[in-house]
Amino acid sequence: MNVLERVFARAAKRQSVQPGEFVKLEPDWVLGYKDSFLYAMESFQKEGFEQVIKPERIRLALDLHSPDTFILSFCRRYGIRPCALQEDPLKFIRDQGQQKMSGLFIAGGGWEVCQYGAYGAAAILIPPQKMGNLLGVGSLEMNIPEMFFIELSASSKQRQSLAAWAEQITHQFGVDGLSGLGVILGGSAFKSMNWEDMKAIIRLLYEVGAVVAVVSPQGPMGQVEKVIKMK
Repeated sequence: MNVLERVFARAAKRQSVQPGEFVKLEPDWVLGYKDSFLYAMESFQKEGFEQVIKPERIRLALDLHSPDTFILSFCRRYGIRPCALQEDPLKFIRDQGQQKMSGLFIAGGGWEVCQYGAYGAAAILIPPQKMGNLLGVGSLEMNIPEMFFIELSASSKQRQSLAAWAEQITHQFGVDGLSGLGVILGGSAFKSMNWEDMKAIIRLLYEVGAVVAVVSPQGPMGQVEKVIKMK
């Protein structure tokens, strides 16, 4: 198994998983953001759920200076802890008592969730209806995607700009060339890349269809369906 499949296997409480399998996964963290969470709450209530499963692992990012009273009431009723909007994902995770993101499985609504892949977490975006169901049953179901490894290589004298990498990726995959796939990113380019650039590249991969994308400087650490090299 590669680095992403190991995360999914742990979340599924199985020894292994493989592409094409339909599995039930329990996220380490469920992240909500105001707009998408409002629709998730509606879905949760329409389904008639009476409790939120494992509310301690759910974090709802709000502007605590002017929070939505409807959302706050829902949080108090079901034991969900709202938190301030965080600009630093690492600080957020450390505030929850964990020292690293690598190997975590995170599910949530809102593009902000994508950025956690830059720090080694397997983060997936889920629609509000699926989020509402996750709140009520404590797990989500998904097909394990086929995995691509994209290696970005650059010497210290030939550092590519973010715009150059973005242009290559867009040219290679088009609008939806990674649709339904998992992507593992690695290569020498990441040695000199800052966090903001990593997060921007991760988001771009989601925008061209990836189900999940993660930075793994050590490479895929297992078998993948395809290796793509960029310079």
